[in-house]
Amino acid sequence: MSQVEKFWSGQRILERWGISPTELAAFIYQGLPAYRMAKGKFDQIKSEEVNQFDMDSMTDLVFLPTHIKDFEQANDLSIKDESDGNNVKLSAKDAREFGRLKAEQEKWYSSITAAVQVGIFCSTVGHSVVRREIEGCVFDIDQAIPFTTIDIMWRAIPDKYKKGAGRPRKE
Repeated sequence: MSQVEKFWSGQRILERWGISPTELAAFIYQGLPAYRMAKGKFDQIKSEEVNQFDMDSMTDLVFLPTHIKDFEQANDLSIKDESDGNNVKLSAKDAREFGRLKAEQEKWYSSITAAVQVGIFCSTVGHSVVRREIEGCVFDIDQAIPFTTIDIMWRAIPDKYKKGAGRPRKE
């Protein structure tokens, strides 16, 4: 085994599977390869040696990620979401702000979609467009898009696609 291989700690495995040290010892008895560091190298421990460890030192053992993943697949072990340990509960104020930002993000995505559709509409309609047509096109996509956003889209349309000043066209 190469010395540059990465190992996972026993603590990480306990948290990954949400098990106790005793259960981890049982898995080692069932054939899960475990290693310990001795004299600057990693030696695989035999399942009989697990009896020599107390349960607190089960976290001192290390495991190869490939062995862990193979063992999980072979034994249908469920994995706890490892990212949960890094998440911090939000305060009520922060949660409200986060919700508001998520809603703004959705509006942003919807506005981008509408802007692209307006561009396609303007280039394929075959005549100069008026603002009312642009508003109709945008509202067909999402009625929650504000008029200020439609204003920005209207100003961004090249003049060659806009109906200029003069008598309104008959509809």
